[in-house]
Amino acid sequence: SVTAAVGSPWVILSSGVAEADFPTAIAVACEEGASGFLAGRAVWASCLGATDVAGCLAGPAVARMQRFADVADRAILMRSGSATQSESQAT
Repeated sequence: SVTAAVGSPWVILSSGVAEADFPTAIAVACEEGASGFLAGRAVWASCLGATDVAGCLAGPAVARMQRFADVADRAILMRSGSATQSESQAT
């Protein structure tokens, strides 16, 4: 496992992963030991062609970042055994 090989906290990077696929990558990585995620394009790339880039960054991009954080939080709670079954199914 990555966690055993690294021997220190690690995070999953978005590294060009499609926005729609990144939540799954976050969940799997955090379930397997990642401490969280570091995202760039997965958060803001869809705003580049928007008519109102600033509005997109302040609205939908923030909502995406929050959704990603929620996925990571749930997966880390599941890994630690702190989440209930209903919390794990609220995706």
